[in-house]
Amino acid sequence: MIGGNADPDLAADYARAREDLLEMMASDLLDIADRPVGSTESGGTDSGAVADKKVQIDTRKWLLSKLAPKKYGDRLELAGDEKSPLAMGITVNFVKPS
Repeated sequence: MIGGNADPDLAADYARAREDLLEMMASDLLDIADRPVGSTESGGTDSGAVADKKVQIDTRKWLLSKLAPKKYGDRLELAGDEKSPLAMGITVNFVKPS
C-alpha cells in the first residue's frame, strides 16, 4: 500500500527517526551560534565567517519551519489559553454635543 500505514511498526519507526532528525537540526542551530567566529589579520571580526554562520542558521531554521511548522514555524494565529482566554470588547463613549 503506497502512502498508507501498511506497516504500523515501520510508520512508528519513521516518525521517531523524523523527530530525531528535527531535534538534531535544532540542536545544530545552537552549536553553530555558539561556535566562536574567527578574526581577521588586523584583529577584527571576520565578516565572511559571520555571513557563513548566518546562512547555515537561516537554512536550518527554514527547513525546520517547513518540516515541522507547528513546532518550528511562525505562529500565524492569535490565541489565548484556558487560564487567560482572549476576549474582544468594544467600548462606546457617548459625548454630548456642546
